[in-house]
Order: sequence, then C-alpha cells, then structure tokens
Amino acid sequence: MERMSEKSPLYAYFFSIILPGLGQIYLNHKNRGFMILTGAVILSITLSFLFAFPLNWIIMAAYWIWQVFDAFFLYKSQNEVNKKLAW
Repeated sequence: MERMSEKSPLYAYFFSIILPGLGQIYLNHKNRGFMILTGAVILSITLSFLFAFPLNWIIMAAYWIWQVFDAFFLYKSQNEVNKKLAW
C-alpha cells in the first residue's frame, strides 16, 4: 500500500462545510466525494417537493453535518494508515 501525501484536516473540514463531498475529494476519495455531492443534490431536490420549509432544511442540515463528520473521520483513518506505513 502506498503512503498518501499529508493533507490538512482544517482544509478537509473547511471544504466539506463549503460544499458536500468536497472534503472527501480533497482527501483523494473522489468517488466517495462525488457520491456525497450527488446525494446532496438529489436529497435537496426531493426534500423540496416532499416537505415544507422547516422540515426539509432540518433534514438537509443533518445530511450536511454528517458529511462534515465523515470527512473528519476519513482524515483520521487515512492519517492512521499513513502512520502505520511510516513504520
């Protein structure tokens, strides 16, 4: 297994806040990032037709927060792999 280049957790976190999936793409998990981004677009469109104002925003906010944490935990797991490969 090849060691990944060192990435900044702050950038991954910041990019995920800006756009869903962007933090994952920054961490070189492009398929995962694009799937999260596509999921966010589909979820947003679907929720706008199915639910009224406060509920659709709450559900979308939960998705957004989930993917920010996903980028954070993805960084942590990738960093642990890098540490093991350094030995």
